[in-house]
Amino acid sequence: MKKTLILLALFLVCAVAAFAGGGRERNSQIISIGKAPGTITGNHHFFADEQTSERIIFRTKEVVYGFAYIEIIPSEDSEGNFVLLVGEQLFSTVAITPTMPVVVSVSIGSGIPSRAIHFEYEGTVRYFYITESGMDGSLQLVEFTPFFG
Repeated sequence: MKKTLILLALFLVCAVAAFAGGGRERNSQIISIGKAPGTITGNHHFFADEQTSERIIFRTKEVVYGFAYIEIIPSEDSEGNFVLLVGEQLFSTVAITPTMPVVVSVSIGSGIPSRAIHFEYEGTVRYFYITESGMDGSLQLVEFTPFFG
């Protein structure tokens, strides 16, 4: 029951943060996310996370190294605080470029985040979870600090 209440609280916090622009950054200024159009032309990386016709696309205006699409797991630390753990690395590539975006077949939904990305930028690994706005359905990247124990 306690975990259910914590997960419900996380959902509400994520929804409010997405609506109000909370968090350190509402979206990554380096990588953008959007719903992929019906037909994607040109070169791109592709990963099928789910068997669905829904696809998202990650684009960048400059070369970004160490890109990974990962699972995140909501949990509690030893003091009962809510934390996000990094789970399995589902897809990775050495780099994405303006001419080589990443397309993922997945349905995000507006519930508790379960997927994220990380990449290296200016010598720092940055983590962003993926969420969908409950207001207009747009996808957003919200920066977070993962818990490593």
